[in-house]
Amino acid sequence: MMWLLIAAVLVPVWAWSPGLLDAARFDGALLSLIALIAYLWKRPTPVSGTLPFAAFIFLGCLPLFIETSSSSFSILGGLVDRAPWLGAFTILCVGAHQSKALAKAWPWVLGGIFAAAGYGLLQLFGFDPFSWRPMSHSAPTAPLPGTNHAAEILAPALLAALALEWPRTLTARILLLVPVAFFLGSLHVFAAWVSLLIGMLFLLPWKKPQQLFILGFVLLAMAFGDSLGHFEESGSEPETVALPNNESQSETNVSIQVRWLTSLSVAQYAMTHPLGIGLGQYEKHHPHWQNPEILRVASHNFSDPATPRAKDPHNEALLAWVETGWLGFAFLLFCFFRLLRRPYRSTWTWAPLVAMAVHASVRSPFADNGASLAFAALLLASSSTTNNPCDSSGSPSKQGPFSRLLLGGFALLAGVAAVPQLAGEYFLSRSVLEGDLDKHEFTVEAQNIQRALWWRPWHAVAWDLEASRLSRLGNNPDQVRQALKNAISQDPADLFALTSLLKLEMLSGSPLLAHEYLIQAESFAAQHPSIREARTLWLEEMGTTQNRNGTLSLLENQKKARAHFLMGHSFLAFAAARRSAHEVCREELSQAAFYADQQRPLFERLARHEAPAEKSVRELLLRTLEDSGPYLGPESPED
Repeated sequence: MMWLLIAAVLVPVWAWSPGLLDAARFDGALLSLIALIAYLWKRPTPVSGTLPFAAFIFLGCLPLFIETSSSSFSILGGLVDRAPWLGAFTILCVGAHQSKALAKAWPWVLGGIFAAAGYGLLQLFGFDPFSWRPMSHSAPTAPLPGTNHAAEILAPALLAALALEWPRTLTARILLLVPVAFFLGSLHVFAAWVSLLIGMLFLLPWKKPQQLFILGFVLLAMAFGDSLGHFEESGSEPETVALPNNESQSETNVSIQVRWLTSLSVAQYAMTHPLGIGLGQYEKHHPHWQNPEILRVASHNFSDPATPRAKDPHNEALLAWVETGWLGFAFLLFCFFRLLRRPYRSTWTWAPLVAMAVHASVRSPFADNGASLAFAALLLASSSTTNNPCDSSGSPSKQGPFSRLLLGGFALLAGVAAVPQLAGEYFLSRSVLEGDLDKHEFTVEAQNIQRALWWRPWHAVAWDLEASRLSRLGNNPDQVRQALKNAISQDPADLFALTSLLKLEMLSGSPLLAHEYLIQAESFAAQHPSIREARTLWLEEMGTTQNRNGTLSLLENQKKARAHFLMGHSFLAFAAARRSAHEVCREELSQAAFYADQQRPLFERLARHEAPAEKSVRELLLRTLEDSGPYLGPESPED
């Protein structure tokens, strides 16, 4: 049993492939599968807190069956994403029941985590024996997925080692912990500093001079690591971010603003929706009501319309609150209260648990980091005695058959949900690794992407990749269109699918249908640069089409032709203004003036401006073209 408890943390830590698109989901599924095996092996006794946790899960599922706009597959995908919570609770019960095995497991668990940090150090200094770093500019954290994932398990692990006074000798402890602290500092994660400093207070170091001595070395090593220059992590924000309003802010300031705006948006929504939105629905649900200011603050380098959205609100408490509602969150708090008050629970775990709580307030380590979730479960399961505290405290007598049945259900559901998640991520990884790379673009391999979709038909990203593959191979546009529609059915706010469908309909479909997709995309992220670009492309296409229709109808109906030409040149002028192509804009305004009849002076006056502003052109079209508002799109906040 000791090795299964070790595996619950270390298998998610070390199961790594550079082709994994979502290592967090893969790690969570591994934890769930190990939890099922551990339950079947030992059939542990439920701990106090099982019933409140079951109530929390039930209330989180309730909104899914009351009212939802998501498809059944989308709901299933969300529940699969939250299944690791069930697996972690199962591991917690196993660890509490097998206290002696858990006590023996801790040195192995900590050693395995620190070994991952050691491999990160090798990458930091340019060595990668297993070729695990996806790209040369990626964060040197493999096998841990990213800087935040690494920090939120390394900081608690450092505190756990200090609390356990492991290794036993002072010299060995310094030699082991100092390199780990150096690597942790090199990640430049501010939350790691905060969590470590607060967690150290719970070590009561002033009572142990030896602890103060080691803490000094740890903090000094972190400071040296933090002094290293920032590396450019793949997909991360640059050190200085240029905002649309031409302001510049540091990466830290942008991160703080985004987190604050997100937290405020989620809290406001949770306050007005007491039943919650349902487990696993945040990623697909929040674009409908998120604060649009978030995109303005976070906007940078949107050349790729597939810019990902957050899977969580960067706050574990807010995530649980908004998904399970007021009552569900209250039951979760009661569950934690019962777990922390569990008889014979080890007091040394306070320091690492407090550190994890700090990380949970600025990210979601329990929803997006399988290793961190398993580590927290073992910390809560640790006991101050190795004589099976459940037996000595009399807890089993208080846990009836219903609690035992619930625990078995947790383990079974977690294990079943792990299978499609593992298979889907594996085949998706294989399809990427075996795909073609050409001019910084890749096409996934056909057989494996289809297998991935068979296992996880609710995965919008996989449908996006399948549509990209079909498009690049020049297949029937209807197949590409269907793949993109499948992506949108699972994620209505999938900007890549929406903008791709828009372009496809503009080129080989219906312009009216293209406009419907454009309106849908603008309802989620109107000021997202890729959506603004899509609106501009649509205006250019419609302007060209109107001019063509004007030419065709010129001989039949001159008045109708003038209307077509007026609208065509007006749309092209507005599109040019959106692109800041001032010379083109003036030329198109002059052309439109020729067909504007009584409004001709208005067009000519604006055409004489050296740099016609988007706002000015918009106001002119609204004034002169009847019912043109829906075609011009949302007004830019800069106007």
